[in-house]
Amino acid sequence: MEGKDVINLRLNTVTAMAQKSKLQTKMAINRHSDYPIKVFPRYLQSLTIDNTQLVKLSYHICSLRNLTHLDVSNNKLRKLPVELGRLHLSKLVLHDNNLGEIDDWSFLNGSKLRDSLRELDLSANDLTCLPLPVVKCHKLVNLNLNYNNLTHLPFAIRRLRRLRSLYVSENKLKSLPAAIDDLRIEILDVWRNSFKGLKGLAFASDADGASTHSPEPLWLQAVA
Repeated sequence: MEGKDVINLRLNTVTAMAQKSKLQTKMAINRHSDYPIKVFPRYLQSLTIDNTQLVKLSYHICSLRNLTHLDVSNNKLRKLPVELGRLHLSKLVLHDNNLGEIDDWSFLNGSKLRDSLRELDLSANDLTCLPLPVVKCHKLVNLNLNYNNLTHLPFAIRRLRRLRSLYVSENKLKSLPAAIDDLRIEILDVWRNSFKGLKGLAFASDADGASTHSPEPLWLQAVA
């Protein structure tokens, strides 16, 4: 009888552990030693892998169909797998990586990611221009481009009709495109750029050279 009790106890423990792994929806990895040896829990909805010297995103992560929040900040990523575009992510945080080195943004062309993404953080990636696939993410509400080397923003940014927060501080912008005035921006952070007074903040003309300048928006009047 004692032997049976031990066996039952072990079986119950294994079953409980399996159920816990199956139902786990959040995971945060802050040390390389915490990285799963085999697989991630299949029902994960939120995954954070922060400051682990990660150089490649596991294909298994791209198969987590329930994942909606992915944060891989402070790593060494130079490229993301195109399979990432198959996920229905609503928030993707890529802060402080090396994505500007290879400049491959094909993962953003995935229709599922493009149609679900609402928050995108590309800050501190040594970007010199805004990746064009970003403007195809038409449901974006929050876009963070802080701490890069951007010299301009494309006129095509006007496609982001749902954008409410745009962060471009600590870049090398000399002006803003007129298209910004077509958006319903609520938060616009342009701190520490290369603007030359308020004239530098004046909107640039469109590609045809025609002035599309409308009355100054409230945020620009506020700094006058």
